[in-house]
Amino acid sequence: MAVETDEDRAALLADFGDDVVITPVSSGTPQPAIVAMFEGDYVAVSNLGLEREISDTGPTLLCRRTDVVGVVAEDGVEILTGEGAGVYSVSDVRPAWGDGAFLRLILDAGAIT
Repeated sequence: MAVETDEDRAALLADFGDDVVITPVSSGTPQPAIVAMFEGDYVAVSNLGLEREISDTGPTLLCRRTDVVGVVAEDGVEILTGEGAGVYSVSDVRPAWGDGAFLRLILDAGAIT
C-alpha cells in the first residue's frame, strides 16, 4: 500500500521542480511539458555488484514514473526553468527509490548547450 498518491508526488514536484520538455529520439517530437526536479549534486549511480557504490556529480532529473513512461537513453531533455535550464540528453534511467514511484534520469552534461 502506497503512503502517497501520484497527486501527492505531483504536488511535491510542483513546489520544488522545474518545467521540462522531453523529446524521444524515436519520434523527434517534443512531448508536453512536465514538472521535474533538477539535481546537479552527488548521486549514487549503482553498485554494480561491487563492494563500493559508484557515484557521479553530473546532473540528474527526478521525475514521476507516470510522466516519463518510455523515456530511454539518448532522448533529449530541455529544462525550461530553474538553475539547470538548458539542453541535455538522457544517458540512463534509474529508479530513484525502492518503491519505483519516482525515476531519476541521469543526464549527459556534455550535451548541455
